[in-house]
Amino acid sequence: MILNNAELRKNIWLDFSSHRMILTPIIIGLIIYLFYLATTLSFAATISYYLACFFIFLWGTKNASEAVIEEANQNTWDFQRQSAMTPFEMSLGKLLGSTLFAWYGALICLTIYVGLSAQISNANTSFLGTNIKFLERTGVPLNLFILICGGLFTQTIALLLSLQIMPSSRYNKNIKSFRYFLIALIIGSQFTSNSLVFSKFGNNLVNWHNIDINQLNFVLSSLVIFLAWGLIGLYRSFAKELQYPNVPWAWLLFNVFCLIYFSGLATFKQFDATHFEKLESLKAIYTSVPTYFAFIVALILMYTAIIIDNLSILQYKKLLIGFKQGRLIEALGHLPKWVVSFALVLVTGFICLTRPLPTSDLIPNFSSTALIITTSLFAIRDICLLHYFNFKQPNRILSTFVLYLFMLYIIIPGVLSLIQLSSALPAFIPSYGQNTVLALGSTGAQIITLIAWIKHKTRDA
Repeated sequence: MILNNAELRKNIWLDFSSHRMILTPIIIGLIIYLFYLATTLSFAATISYYLACFFIFLWGTKNASEAVIEEANQNTWDFQRQSAMTPFEMSLGKLLGSTLFAWYGALICLTIYVGLSAQISNANTSFLGTNIKFLERTGVPLNLFILICGGLFTQTIALLLSLQIMPSSRYNKNIKSFRYFLIALIIGSQFTSNSLVFSKFGNNLVNWHNIDINQLNFVLSSLVIFLAWGLIGLYRSFAKELQYPNVPWAWLLFNVFCLIYFSGLATFKQFDATHFEKLESLKAIYTSVPTYFAFIVALILMYTAIIIDNLSILQYKKLLIGFKQGRLIEALGHLPKWVVSFALVLVTGFICLTRPLPTSDLIPNFSSTALIITTSLFAIRDICLLHYFNFKQPNRILSTFVLYLFMLYIIIPGVLSLIQLSSALPAFIPSYGQNTVLALGSTGAQIITLIAWIKHKTRDA
């Protein structure tokens, strides 16, 4: 069934020429053999492992990030969208097809790595023979599993990110893929390296929502689950591109999962502080940390959503028309992802308001309530700001938005601090209790101004 995939067969036909298939193992073998002659068997095994990482994380991720963007730049993507391929077939064909030759090179390197690892354990073991006890003891199969899952996760993220820019390809035929390759490489390689490190301490326990879980099981489960979410997101993105009904229920479930998963990492073991008055406030902080951490995660997902969403006036018109005509499913198919994430920001923020943190001597006039409210208002301001740029200009929206955020959150507050005007900082950054009235008035004025500008632009459109 997999080989019947037209996209996969096309990539096999293009990438797997006879001379590439023959020369690749020869070149890899010569490189590793030269390192073996110049150094040691152990160092040659290390080189083979890092060569596999090169094929998986650099070559494969780069190809994945270019798989769809190159089609758009060459004006062939619209023809593929009109084909009879399903979102599943397109996802499988693009992900595996674009990275298959990289996996071919990685497979050769990993095979040599396993053979050399077995050779190191027993000098009498033949090169092709594998010492299973040694491999189990040193965790080589575990490392390979994490490396393969981490590589697939990285490549999936690269392809998924590149798909989010496809609506803008209708008017921009020179899209660059390097940014998506770089972001996916940073996320995927960091996640994989952390998984490899934490797997070394598999007998330790992880306290997740006050539940003790074996660290190795937790790491492996996390890697597989996030890979599954990446594949689901890839399928949903291709379904959207192929004009399938696309209600953002998967994004909602992913947001809820992230809130539960990451807030669980911020839990602390319970302790008895009945007879210690100062420890009671510390216990209250520890108890509330997961809730506030969930609020932060919701904010991160909201900013991610507004960056990857297609915030066009036409999409909002279709959303409103669908609701007015009672076509709920069709209308929800045009619902932007940021609305879902922002709703969770409000929900987690409200829960935080019901569990205020105690005042701290380290921060004068500290108020967690003021921090949550002003942070939510600044998030609304940023949403309006991106919509204004999106409706005002069709190009370079993201770079302009990031530049303005850098100025509003970094440059201006830094200048105010240098000229001893720290009392004016709440006008540009969330207030934690100082000059809260200024923060509320400033953000409110900015939001009202941006909404007025947006209405003016939409009226012209």
